[in-house]
Amino acid sequence: MRATFIFCCLLQASALRFNKHPEISAIKELDTTEVSNGWTGYDTMDESMKKQVQYDETEELDLSRAPPHVQLRRNVKSITDDFVKTYAAQYANEMHRRSAVFFLHVSKSAGTTICDCGKHNGCNAPNRNCHTKVDWHLWGGNHIGNTRQNLTCQELADLNKQMKWTLEGDENYLPAEGTCPQFWNVIVLRNPINRIISHAHEMSRDKTMDFEAMNRGGWSILTHNYYIRSLVGEFDPEVKITEEHLRKAKQILNTFDVVLIKNPSLNNNLDLTLGWKCPNAQSRGHSGRYEDPMTTEEFGEMLKQKWGEDKFNLLYEQNKLDFMLKAHADRLAAHDERIFNHPQFQLTKPGKCGYLDQ
Repeated sequence: MRATFIFCCLLQASALRFNKHPEISAIKELDTTEVSNGWTGYDTMDESMKKQVQYDETEELDLSRAPPHVQLRRNVKSITDDFVKTYAAQYANEMHRRSAVFFLHVSKSAGTTICDCGKHNGCNAPNRNCHTKVDWHLWGGNHIGNTRQNLTCQELADLNKQMKWTLEGDENYLPAEGTCPQFWNVIVLRNPINRIISHAHEMSRDKTMDFEAMNRGGWSILTHNYYIRSLVGEFDPEVKITEEHLRKAKQILNTFDVVLIKNPSLNNNLDLTLGWKCPNAQSRGHSGRYEDPMTTEEFGEMLKQKWGEDKFNLLYEQNKLDFMLKAHADRLAAHDERIFNHPQFQLTKPGKCGYLDQ
């Protein structure tokens, strides 16, 4: 029988705790599945791990660096018709003020889908997966000269203006300043272990992906809290991710204009938040760039047999902080969806590049 590790019990428990918060009391459940390649994951977490990655229900959101419209959205306690109607107008005006959509493309988290969808909806973007010269992935880490040019937010904005780009996807880490106020900042997160398996699938050429090889040297950043590393800019594999990194990553995540989850609602939420219709958007695995008859699900089953239970459990342990960040993202997305799905969240007809150009 095919085992699954989707931590449904964890998320169901999280959903119950959401109901204790008045601002998200209407949420009945969270999406716990992913649809790309039929992938659902492996092996339920043991109880001790579930307790470790659950977020603190009393934790206050640090919105000190968030844009005003995000602060307003996240602080509201009563989501009334009047509030949503007024907020929708503020949301549209704020998005229209930005010069481009900037998405932090954490590898294997629907980044290619977003790039493809944005272009389909009229956004102008760099040709190769929406990456500028500073946006290419650094999968081997940045500790041995494998670095990028660090542009300021203003320099990035000037580059986009010069090239007439209205969509950019950054597949390494954020600028030192964090999210740039010139851009409409978007991020997608998914189950961290699913992301790792999908990444291993893409990297593998001979289907003999070795667990030890993935966990040493520069490649080890991919299997050790890669979401947090991408947010805080820590791509040195010699640096261990700590609770302080998690705290900083949460603070940065709170500054994104839109936080999305890779689940069956993703395309609908791209429509609601960006004005993009994405019926034919393709993931990298379906884009034709890589000829591989094996699905990610099948590849994961193969790795499970090759690596064994102990090594899969180790993946959980070493990505515990990423799971805590994902739980935080679930909390943000669940609250936001109550507003974005509200009947009064009505924006004007999308223009070129969706609601960015109205």
